[in-house]
Amino acid sequence: MSKQWKHDELQHDLACHLRANPVRMVWEDMQLGPSGSDRPDIFMFEKSYAQFKPIIYEIKVSVSDFRSDITSGKWQKYIKYTSAVIFAVPDGMVTKNDIPDGCGLIVRKENVWRNTKKPTLQVIDTLPHKAWMKLLIDGVDRCHSERRERIIKYRIDSELVCKKFGKEMAELLSDAQHAEYIIKSRKSQIEELEKSFDERLEKSKKRFDDSIRRHEGSASQILSELRQALGARDEADAYEILGMARNAALAIDRDVEVNRLKSKLRSIEAALKDIDRKAPFLEVVK
Repeated sequence: MSKQWKHDELQHDLACHLRANPVRMVWEDMQLGPSGSDRPDIFMFEKSYAQFKPIIYEIKVSVSDFRSDITSGKWQKYIKYTSAVIFAVPDGMVTKNDIPDGCGLIVRKENVWRNTKKPTLQVIDTLPHKAWMKLLIDGVDRCHSERRERIIKYRIDSELVCKKFGKEMAELLSDAQHAEYIIKSRKSQIEELEKSFDERLEKSKKRFDDSIRRHEGSASQILSELRQALGARDEADAYEILGMARNAALAIDRDVEVNRLKSKLRSIEAALKDIDRKAPFLEVVK
């Protein structure tokens, strides 16, 4: 680990990373209910009517704290609030093999956060009533306060730069900060698209494999019936069965009795057609 992160510092750094995507709502150290309720490090969900997938991030900056949490099962108390629990740690502290089944892992590299283990998302329709009330009573104001703080800080920084280096330099700084925000936002969106694409690809692959297995079963049954009908050996493959079927068809075409019956059928068909043509005339004669 190149940098010795403090808990709150790493927590805020991850929150800023998550907020780079404007569709996300992110709360730090947010109590999910009245006094004494559970308080995850980071609580996040996306602004979507179609899918409700709240995510809880647990910040760990020491191996001892991580192991204590895992041993005690502390993270399991968040299950009623979230679709998944993701552990967030500095690079090199733990590996994905140390993470409990179903949980995810996101790692703070030198300059960026990286998802190294995807969680298993569980279906959750809603939050407990008291959690929703807490988000309405306190959470909305907190989001607005954090946004105001960022705006105020941006304005102060711009004014200081303008005084020290002039308006042109301040504008360049503003453009650079805006570009950095856009890049982070687009990068986050691309990561989410990649994640969604991987999930859809995995589902499509599973459907394809299931279809192949079903068709293999049907094909095996058909081949078995063809072997029995043609008197083929049990080990005969599709090419051998096809050859036997073609030979059988040729033999039928050369069979004298079969040709005699075919000729008889043609004669009967011709006679029936002749009767159909004469039927109207016969009615008139009657």
